[in-house]
Amino acid sequence: MYTKNITRFTYATTDFQGWRVSVQRHGNLITKYFSDLKHGSEEAAFDKAKEYLDKVLSILNDNVLTLPERVERARMIS
Repeated sequence: MYTKNITRFTYATTDFQGWRVSVQRHGNLITKYFSDLKHGSEEAAFDKAKEYLDKVLSILNDNVLTLPERVERARMIS
């Protein structure tokens, strides 16, 4: 599984295993982590990460709002 802006985290030295969504626009960074444990499996965590990424990109690409408004709305997605 590969999607731009989604990175897999699996480290032997930490308990966290999952996916990180990271999007940067004009110096504004939006990052969120999706744990395999919390979502039940690697695939389920990836699906949630992809769903979140789609929502963030939809908001960031909305030209009706100003850039600061878009970034703020994207950061508020749960």
